[in-house]
Amino acid sequence: MESFSEKHFWLLFGGVWLFVGVIFLAVAAGAGMQQYRLKNIVAVKGRVAEGKVLSKYVDKDTMPSHFEVSYRFLAPDGQLRYGSSKVSGAVWDRLLELEPLKVTYLPEDPDYNFAEGAELDSMLVWIFGLLGGLLTVAGGVIVVKSFFARRESK
Repeated sequence: MESFSEKHFWLLFGGVWLFVGVIFLAVAAGAGMQQYRLKNIVAVKGRVAEGKVLSKYVDKDTMPSHFEVSYRFLAPDGQLRYGSSKVSGAVWDRLLELEPLKVTYLPEDPDYNFAEGAELDSMLVWIFGLLGGLLTVAGGVIVVKSFFARRESK
């Protein structure tokens, strides 16, 4: 007669993968919905101010290259705000240090701002979504196969 650990190992193993996969998918969905929500809020409530490019940075060690611009702008409350945004290579090439650029911000929270042409960083959504999908499918297959294998052995 098989021991409990041999009998249920694959069911438990697949269940853990399935559980972790579902958590990863939930994180990806939450992050994606947050980005979508913020994008819509900015489209409706966002205000544009004239800012000034302070510096440009490119990280060629990453694939694809990572382009970033740092800037400052005057918020409606009279305070100088600073920010940085990830931008495309074409936008980065067009910008010059100490030259003007348009900055979009939320009036109720000017610290939430980004440069014209900024790209949302969706890497977290993609990584967690892909890992979650793979783990969920793998865990689901293992659970189903081990469940039916257990039923047939009875």
